[in-house]
Amino acid sequence: MSVFTIGVTNAEFYAFHGVYEEENLMGHHFVVNFSIDFERDRFEYENLGSTINYETMYQIIKAEMDKPRKLLESVASDILQKARENWQHALHCRIKIEKIGVQLGGKVQNSFVSLSD
Repeated sequence: MSVFTIGVTNAEFYAFHGVYEEENLMGHHFVVNFSIDFERDRFEYENLGSTINYETMYQIIKAEMDKPRKLLESVASDILQKARENWQHALHCRIKIEKIGVQLGGKVQNSFVSLSD
């Protein structure tokens, strides 16, 4: 079985996700990577409706990143759910959300949450 993978990489957002009040007030920079696999047999040559539209994918990610949440796990779950609603023919979805420059009391470049199904 041949599989297409469609995705967006390093989509940057400034959002207000976090458990702490300061995170909700000041916000953070985030980077999102998201991809979806689907069977090549479902693809119809030059038919956008038979594939995954990465512009729509970006809009789903942006809409969910714009909603403040305490946990990145919630954001990732909601993005994956919306993608599954849009593309029932998706075989496998993967998302990784990185919080850039997180303060943890030591030298850490990023923290992240990833989810796949």
